[in-house]
Parts: sequence; structure tokens; C-alpha cells
Amino acid sequence: MTRKEDAVDNGLAWLTLALVYRLAMQQQLHATFLWVDAWQDVLLALAMTAFAVLISLVVPRLALVVSLLLLLLAGLDAAVCGHLWLAMRIGLDRQTLTDALQTDDWKVLQTASVSDGLAVLLAPALLMGLRVLPHGRARVRPLVVVLFGLLLSLGWTWAAPRPEDWPDGVARNPLVQLLLEAPPPPPEDFAARVPTPQPERLVALPQPQTPTAAALPEAPTQPYNVVWIILESTGTRYFEGAFHSDPPPMPTLRRLADEGWYLARHQSPSNSSATSIFAQLSGLYPNPQPQMFATQPDNWVPALPAFLPPSYERFLYTPGRLNFFFPQAFLQHSGLKEMVGYDETTVTKNMGLERMSKDEIATVSTFLTRLHRAHEPFLGIYYSFSPHWPYTDYGPKWHRYPGNQPLDQYHNALWLLDNQIARIVEQLRVDGRLERTILVLVGDHGEAFGQHAHNWAHARGSYQENFETPAVLWQPRVFAPRRVTQPTSHIDLLPTLLDALHQPFDRAQAQGTSLWQELPATRNLFAWSNEGMATVTTAAGLKLSWSVQDNRCRVFDLTTDPQERHAERCETHADLLAVVKSWRAEQQKLLKARSDAERRRRHSP
Repeated sequence: MTRKEDAVDNGLAWLTLALVYRLAMQQQLHATFLWVDAWQDVLLALAMTAFAVLISLVVPRLALVVSLLLLLLAGLDAAVCGHLWLAMRIGLDRQTLTDALQTDDWKVLQTASVSDGLAVLLAPALLMGLRVLPHGRARVRPLVVVLFGLLLSLGWTWAAPRPEDWPDGVARNPLVQLLLEAPPPPPEDFAARVPTPQPERLVALPQPQTPTAAALPEAPTQPYNVVWIILESTGTRYFEGAFHSDPPPMPTLRRLADEGWYLARHQSPSNSSATSIFAQLSGLYPNPQPQMFATQPDNWVPALPAFLPPSYERFLYTPGRLNFFFPQAFLQHSGLKEMVGYDETTVTKNMGLERMSKDEIATVSTFLTRLHRAHEPFLGIYYSFSPHWPYTDYGPKWHRYPGNQPLDQYHNALWLLDNQIARIVEQLRVDGRLERTILVLVGDHGEAFGQHAHNWAHARGSYQENFETPAVLWQPRVFAPRRVTQPTSHIDLLPTLLDALHQPFDRAQAQGTSLWQELPATRNLFAWSNEGMATVTTAAGLKLSWSVQDNRCRVFDLTTDPQERHAERCETHADLLAVVKSWRAEQQKLLKARSDAERRRRHSP
């Protein structure tokens, strides 16, 4: 075999392998979620091909070494992409695959069949064998690799069984459409593209008002402590027993809701945790841009710790990572220096996604110890993790619901979390601090279980199941039992709490409305979702969601269609579309200005 043939053989073998696996994977993920970095894998494959050809031509003696290196890379690539293909086969989507890649945790694929698992092991072995065939057969190797890759792709798509719990079924898997048909059509619940409204039709956003002194609670003789509990992935419909009402999944939270203010129509302005936490603790809507502003290191927007007097101790505990989808810099800049997460805690036992979460129960124990030794007044924040996908099994003790479906596992996780809330409340009672403490309990966002196509977990859709989450404000001396039935949002929590504490603040710094005053009858609520969707919901129940990626739009009337089954077209709602577009443009400017102004103030001499 000539040097040129050897070089072309090396390059073509690598290119074929990379493109067969990587492009199929990218197209599948693109069909579920616009992955803007797909082109990077193509460039990587081309670069490796050029390297293989060049080194084989320039330094022939290194051709064998290069071939072996490519052989190793090909085997690794085949194994990794094989895992990803199995994930596609069982109906998982981009967020799940991203989580698995970032944590090196392939437990998400445990539901794959034995034959699929053997195929993953066999693929790199066969591809390796093809690469070391005798030189006399070198010219047929590239063709064999191509045919093998295509047959393996079709085999994985067609041959596996079709278990009933696959969310969408193999027949509708975009991988089949990639190999055999055209790309999948857009979701049915999107209306056609709509024209951009004229700028003169934009509507101004209402400004919050100051509540009257008579509406506020009596000023405390000493500052209240604040314990803020963020409930991961806790949806209102599940908390209220829509699927399991006897016994209920969260009796402690139910009791606290009955004894305090329960915001029954509360929703998050985001379907992802970091942006939801940002909105809770800043009183501002998230930044509607693809880059997650909440987690950026240059985010200087003031948060709750900055609004409290210097006498408050401040600390946060969580089983999760502080450097993974968490607004760490945002909170640090506001004076929350003591944050204990996965890497800082003394808890050694991992749970759930490997290297993503520590044991929830043990982490709560460390939080209780910190509460016990805290000097009053204090702000203690606990951010939970157990109801996060994949709803980790903590053992038979926590099997309140015996089913083995994800929804049952999720309800068991809510039951475990509710018991941790009870432990926190009991610790405050034993320490004699409960009567001097305000509890704020609120979910970061909701959770989806296929109520709409391709909508699982939380960060994949802009439906009500993704946004709805309970919120409770508890302290009998301040919050007499009340059920708030008007729509509320995370942005309302900060001004409401500061009014309850009689803590003065600049109301222009919050976009929310204090619930100590009457809510505006015409208020719009906004949301920004992980999939690039901006949403506005009116007080009358009209909900418009607009995709900034492709300018498609849908409208639901939540009063007549609360399950969001019948999407309306946007042509007759041009004014509402103008509102959400105006909000997106102005919100980006507002947050940048707030952040820049606060940074200058902090660093001024």
C-alpha cells in the first residue's frame, strides 16, 4: 500500500466514524432543542481527518502510531455515542443527555435492553477490528466502516423492543426520521409565524405602588429571623394531591400553608433553577437572553442579603453544587459569603446523579446544626435537591407510594423533602426561635410528566406544569391565615418579606408587588424559559409564548383551556405579542444597568 493510500485510509476511516455517530447524535438533539454548538463537532471531525492525512503523508513512520491513536479515539467515541444513542432510544432529551455528559453518570440508561448494551460493547470492538485488517484489504476498509455504521444505526432503531414507558415511542423518535425521512415537523401547538408588531403599539409595564401603613403588620419589637426554603422541582398540582391525595405527599407544607399565607396561583418566571432563584431573591424578572445571566460572575444585581441590616447572620446550605447552574456570584456580591454546597459540606455520601448531590437527609442535619448555633437575627437559606430528576430512591422507608413509575418516585421524593421541612421547623421550635422566625417556602419551578409532547422534568417547556409551584409565607404573628387566589410570581416575594420585616427599601429596585397591598387588576406576569421562550400571562388568563429562536408564537386561554390543549394563532393577539417583545428588550437593558450601577457603587472609593 502506498503512503498516499495509507494516509487517505486513515483519514477516511476516522471521518466516517465521526460523522456517522456525531452527526446523527447532533441531529437528534437539534430536533428536540436548538443546539447552537452543533457545528463544533463537525469541525472537530474534519480537523482530526486533516491531521490523520497530513501526518501520514509527511511522516510515514508515524502512520502506524497515528492509526493506533485514531483507533483508540474511535473506540472511545463509539462507546460514548453508543450511550447517547441508547438515551435517545429510551426517549430522553437534550437536558438529560447534557446532565449525563457533565456528570459522567450513565445510570440514566439502566432501562436499556441487554441487547442494546451488548451492541454498545460490540461496536467499538468491531470498528477496531476493521481498522487493523491486513494491508491487502485496506481499500475495502472505508466502505465496510460506512456500511457497518449505517447498519448499526438502523439496527439500534428498529430491533429493540418497544416498552410502554417510552415517552414517545420508537416510531416517533427523530432518529428514525433522520435516517429514513425528512426532519421532524415543528410541534403542533405552535401557530404559524407571525409578523413583528409595529413599535408604536408597545405597551408600558406597570410600576409597583407603596402599600399604606395601615395594611402592614405591626412592627416587631426585635428583628425576625428568616428561614427561606427553596423546594427543588416542586409543582403545585402534585403538592395539592392531583395524583396522590390520600395520603398527601407533603402534609407538613400543607399545614404551614393553612396556618399562613398560601399563594395558590403562584408561578415561577422561569423553568430552570438558577434563574428562578435569582427572581426569588432579587424581586426582578430574569434576563431573557440565551446566556444564563443569573450564573454569570459579573452579575451584581442586589439580592435579599443586601437589603437586610448588617446585624443579620447570613448562610446557605444545599446538597447540590454551587458552581453548577447556581447563582453563586450573584449571592456573594450581595453579602452571602457563607455558602455550603456539595464541595464544601462535611457530608460524604452521594445521592442521585453521581457528583451532583449529597445525601439530602444528612445535608439537612448540617443545616440544623448551623441553625442551632446561629446568632439572632439570621437569614438561613436551604436549597433542596431530592425532587430533582431522576428522583433518587432513598430506600424502603421513603416508599410512601409503592409504584415504580417516575411519577411515583417523584412523589416519594416530595414526601422525603416534606419530612426535612418538618425537621427544620422542629429544630426552630426546640431552640425557642420558631415564634421569632418567618418561614418562606417556595418551589423554584414546577415539574412535567408528559402532559405535553416531549415535556418531561422542568427545563424543556413553557407550559403551566413547568411554571406552577407553591409558595407559603408563615409566621402566625405576621401572616394570619390567608389564601391568595390572584396570580403571583417569584418577584413578589422579596417586597412582601421586606414589608413584613418593616425593612425600608427602594421599591424601584423590585419589579414585584408587595402582597400587603391590593394587586393591580390588569397586571401581566412574564417568564423566560430555558428553551428560549418568552411568555406573558394576563390577569384575564391569556397566555402568549413567543420563541425568540424562530419567531413562532402560540396563545392559550387559561380560563377556558387550563390544560393548554388548544393553541390559538397569534394574529389576533398582536398587542400582546408586542408586550412580550417589549418586555424582553427592556428587561435586558434594565438588568445590565442595575448590575453595572451596583458594581460601580461597590467599587467606588
